[in-house]
Amino acid sequence: MKLKFYLIINRQGGVRTTKNPPSIEWNEVFMQCNLNIGDKLFERPMLQANIEISDSKMPVEIDADVVADIESVVEERTGYEIKLQIVKPEQE
Repeated sequence: MKLKFYLIINRQGGVRTTKNPPSIEWNEVFMQCNLNIGDKLFERPMLQANIEISDSKMPVEIDADVVADIESVVEERTGYEIKLQIVKPEQE
């Protein structure tokens, strides 16, 4: 994404921005700025997991240590903090 904007700075150190060329006061100066931001910066990762447990096996017990390890690995690899919640299915 390419952006053009104007940075207005006053004598006291205040700053503001505007998208269009500004009207300035006697104690202000402005400069045009061009900013190029990669689109990936605005994308959130899509994490996906497919887990299958066959009927012939006993259900897997996932304890707090396993959950913490999964959260830690995802954060380490992606930089995003996640909270994993394991919910047992309702009994029919």
